[in-house]
Amino acid sequence: MENLAGHIGIFFIAGIVMISVPLVLNLLISSKKEIKKTNYECGEEPIGQNRLQFKIHYFLIAVLFIIFEVEVIYIVPWAVLVEEMGIQALIVMGIFLGILTIGFIYAFVKKAIEWK
Repeated sequence: MENLAGHIGIFFIAGIVMISVPLVLNLLISSKKEIKKTNYECGEEPIGQNRLQFKIHYFLIAVLFIIFEVEVIYIVPWAVLVEEMGIQALIVMGIFLGILTIGFIYAFVKKAIEWK
């Protein structure tokens, strides 16, 4: 615990340097041309704006997909080792799947899953 404040100060200063140096370098060497801010359409002149608004529905579908893909990350190793872990593993996985089922029902009720 000797000189703890000094160690914390060194980490704080190192963190500020690691954040500020790349930002300053980006400002110094980046291109300031207006053409860089346009979207690229296979060598053709851009038509319309490069900022398009998307429906939030696409984002919700993506988040639900990620959530249920993460579920597989936990279920596959559990299925391989379920015999070794015993009844406690069944209870824990039942709770886990129950929580996911509640989330799925909530998304279904809020009509986040319907593709329009």
